[in-house]
Amino acid sequence: MTPGPAEAPDDRSAWWRSLGAAVAGFLVYGGWAYYVNADHGQSIGMRSGLLQGSYSFVLTLVTTLLMERLYRTFAAGQHPVVLTVIVTGVLLFTIPCVIHGLAGTPEILMTVLPGFLIGMVYTTVYTMSLSRLLS
Repeated sequence: MTPGPAEAPDDRSAWWRSLGAAVAGFLVYGGWAYYVNADHGQSIGMRSGLLQGSYSFVLTLVTTLLMERLYRTFAAGQHPVVLTVIVTGVLLFTIPCVIHGLAGTPEILMTVLPGFLIGMVYTTVYTMSLSRLLS
Protein backbone atom coordinates (compact mmCIF):
# COMPACT_ATOMS: atom_id res chain seq x y z
CA MET A 1 0.00 0.00 0.00
CA THR A 2 1.47 3.34 -1.04
CA PRO A 3 0.87 6.50 0.93
CA GLY A 4 -1.82 8.85 -0.27
CA PRO A 5 -1.26 12.51 -1.13
CA ALA A 6 -1.69 13.62 2.49
CA GLU A 7 0.74 11.00 3.80
CA ALA A 8 4.27 11.13 2.48
CA PRO A 9 6.60 8.15 3.04
CA ASP A 10 8.49 10.18 5.68
CA ASP A 11 5.21 10.78 7.54
CA ARG A 12 4.52 7.05 7.63
CA SER A 13 8.06 6.33 8.87
CA ALA A 14 7.69 9.02 11.53
CA TRP A 15 4.44 7.42 12.64
CA TRP A 16 6.00 3.96 12.94
CA ARG A 17 9.06 5.29 14.78
CA SER A 18 6.80 7.18 17.17
CA LEU A 19 4.53 4.19 17.69
CA GLY A 20 7.52 1.94 18.42
CA ALA A 21 8.83 4.42 21.00
CA ALA A 22 5.36 4.64 22.58
CA VAL A 23 5.05 0.85 22.86
CA ALA A 24 8.51 0.75 24.46
CA GLY A 25 7.38 3.46 26.92
CA PHE A 26 4.28 1.45 27.78
CA LEU A 27 6.29 -1.70 28.42
CA VAL A 28 9.12 -0.10 30.39
CA TYR A 29 7.15 2.30 32.57
CA GLY A 30 4.12 0.04 32.85
CA GLY A 31 6.34 -2.88 33.78
CA TRP A 32 8.15 -0.79 36.38
CA ALA A 33 4.86 0.41 37.92
CA TYR A 34 3.62 -3.18 38.09
CA TYR A 35 6.88 -4.34 39.67
CA VAL A 36 6.97 -1.70 42.40
CA ASN A 37 3.27 -2.11 43.27
CA ALA A 38 2.77 -5.88 42.94
CA ASP A 39 3.56 -6.43 46.65
CA HIS A 40 0.24 -4.70 47.38
CA GLY A 41 -1.63 -7.32 45.37
CA GLN A 42 -1.64 -8.42 41.77
CA SER A 43 -4.73 -6.35 40.90
CA ILE A 44 -3.13 -3.20 42.31
CA GLY A 45 0.08 -3.98 40.44
CA MET A 46 -1.85 -4.52 37.20
CA ARG A 47 -3.90 -1.36 37.64
CA SER A 48 -0.77 0.67 38.39
CA GLY A 49 1.07 -0.87 35.45
CA LEU A 50 -1.76 -0.26 33.00
CA LEU A 51 -2.27 3.30 34.20
CA GLN A 52 1.40 4.26 34.07
CA GLY A 53 1.93 2.31 30.85
CA SER A 54 -1.02 4.01 29.15
CA TYR A 55 0.06 7.45 30.31
CA SER A 56 3.61 6.77 29.11
CA PHE A 57 2.34 5.44 25.77
CA VAL A 58 0.30 8.58 25.06
CA LEU A 59 2.97 10.99 26.29
CA THR A 60 5.74 9.25 24.33
CA LEU A 61 3.65 9.04 21.15
CA VAL A 62 2.68 12.72 21.25
CA THR A 63 6.18 13.90 22.19
CA THR A 64 7.87 11.80 19.51
CA LEU A 65 5.46 12.94 16.81
CA LEU A 66 6.08 16.52 17.94
CA MET A 67 9.85 16.03 17.68
CA GLU A 68 9.47 14.55 14.20
CA ARG A 69 7.39 17.54 13.08
CA LEU A 70 9.63 20.14 14.74
CA TYR A 71 12.80 18.64 13.31
CA ARG A 72 11.37 18.71 9.78
CA THR A 73 10.19 22.29 10.32
CA PHE A 74 13.59 23.46 11.54
CA ALA A 75 15.64 21.30 9.13
CA ALA A 76 15.69 23.97 6.43
CA GLY A 77 17.45 26.40 8.75
CA GLN A 78 20.41 26.27 11.07
CA HIS A 79 20.64 24.13 14.20
CA PRO A 80 17.51 21.97 13.77
CA VAL A 81 18.61 19.55 16.53
CA VAL A 82 19.17 22.34 19.06
CA LEU A 83 15.90 24.08 18.22
CA THR A 84 13.91 20.84 18.34
CA VAL A 85 15.38 19.93 21.74
CA ILE A 86 14.77 23.42 23.16
CA VAL A 87 11.15 23.72 21.99
CA THR A 88 10.33 20.17 23.11
CA GLY A 89 12.09 20.78 26.43
CA VAL A 90 10.14 23.96 27.12
CA LEU A 91 6.91 22.04 26.56
CA LEU A 92 8.08 19.05 28.65
CA PHE A 93 8.75 21.42 31.53
CA THR A 94 5.94 23.95 31.20
CA ILE A 95 2.93 21.66 30.71
CA PRO A 96 3.50 19.51 33.85
CA CYS A 97 4.31 22.64 35.89
CA VAL A 98 1.04 24.28 34.87
CA ILE A 99 -0.95 21.09 35.56
CA HIS A 100 0.63 20.65 38.99
CA GLY A 101 0.14 24.34 39.73
CA LEU A 102 -3.56 24.06 38.94
CA ALA A 103 -3.76 20.91 41.07
CA GLY A 104 -2.11 22.68 44.02
CA THR A 105 0.99 20.48 44.15
CA PRO A 106 3.27 22.05 46.77
CA GLU A 107 6.67 20.91 45.42
CA ILE A 108 6.20 21.46 41.70
CA LEU A 109 9.86 21.63 40.70
CA MET A 110 10.85 18.52 42.64
CA THR A 111 7.77 16.70 41.31
CA VAL A 112 8.43 17.35 37.64
CA LEU A 113 12.23 17.45 37.64
CA PRO A 114 12.92 13.66 37.38
CA GLY A 115 10.48 13.18 34.49
CA PHE A 116 11.79 16.31 32.81
CA LEU A 117 15.41 15.14 33.02
CA ILE A 118 14.57 11.69 31.64
CA GLY A 119 12.44 13.32 28.96
CA MET A 120 15.29 15.63 27.97
CA VAL A 121 17.72 12.74 27.63
CA TYR A 122 15.18 10.93 25.42
CA THR A 123 14.49 14.12 23.42
CA THR A 124 18.18 14.77 22.82
CA VAL A 125 19.05 11.20 21.85
CA TYR A 126 15.99 10.81 19.62
CA THR A 127 16.52 14.14 17.85
CA MET A 128 20.21 13.43 17.26
CA SER A 129 19.28 10.01 15.86
CA LEU A 130 16.65 11.62 13.68
CA SER A 131 19.26 14.04 12.37
CA ARG A 132 21.52 11.16 11.33
CA LEU A 133 18.63 9.19 9.86
CA LEU A 134 17.29 12.03 7.74
CA SER A 135 20.65 13.44 6.60
